[in-house]
Amino acid sequence: MIKLRAMTPHDLDGCVALTQEVKWPHRLADWQLMLQLGEGVVAEQQGRVVGSTLFWRWGAERASLGVIIVAGQLRGQGIGKALLHYTLQQLEGWQLHLHATAAGAPLYRQMGFVATGDVIQYQTPALTPPPASGLVQMARQSDLPALAQLDWQANGFQRLPLLQQLFQNGASITLLRQQTAPLGFAVTRRFGHGYVIGPVIAPDRQMAQQLIIEAMQPLAGAFVRIDSRREAGLGSWLQTLGLQPVDHPLRMVRGSEWQPQGMTAWSLMSQAMG
Repeated sequence: MIKLRAMTPHDLDGCVALTQEVKWPHRLADWQLMLQLGEGVVAEQQGRVVGSTLFWRWGAERASLGVIIVAGQLRGQGIGKALLHYTLQQLEGWQLHLHATAAGAPLYRQMGFVATGDVIQYQTPALTPPPASGLVQMARQSDLPALAQLDWQANGFQRLPLLQQLFQNGASITLLRQQTAPLGFAVTRRFGHGYVIGPVIAPDRQMAQQLIIEAMQPLAGAFVRIDSRREAGLGSWLQTLGLQPVDHPLRMVRGSEWQPQGMTAWSLMSQAMG
């Protein structure tokens, strides 16, 4: 018998095992951060976690879903659909965003999600950073509300708690200023096999590229990943820096798509949290 219930920190070892089975790179620390910032649901069978999903409420209107997994030997039995249905009940009336694998997309379409594009995951096992200008600054805690406003302009997510948590966890946040006002920023954090650069929020491609190059400087020789929407047009440039495309999930929305307000998300926080 399968039981659905709210995820707790005690479930996370079982959740790590689920991601390991599907060869996703999430460490226990990654799961801990995701649950700390959001909410989760698990499917349990005889005391064992056999399915999961997480969701994050970014403000009062928009939320994202991710890490929707069912143990391999139990797929095809409706557990994924039950997990998703249970989660959507918690988010009735919200504008929802997720990134879908090819296997998961048909289920999400059944649940009212519509594809709006795709996200390309680029990575390198050993980064060689290009020369940098050195014109960026490191963000201070007092900068975070202004950076959260830029983030909201780009994607409609109100994520000040996310930026605060990343800052407290030691993530580096590089930014460009005009006098005292930040113009754009890039976050670099530990994740999976190495580091993720994202989100990168900027008004134009040139500034986004400058922020990414500056964020790369401390990461020579490290595994680096960047998730970017295809329409951002960074793919060819990232490949000249040695980052190769390895995955391309669909971006899907249930409700209305956000219309950016002068800012663009050139790189995402992750394929789960957006």
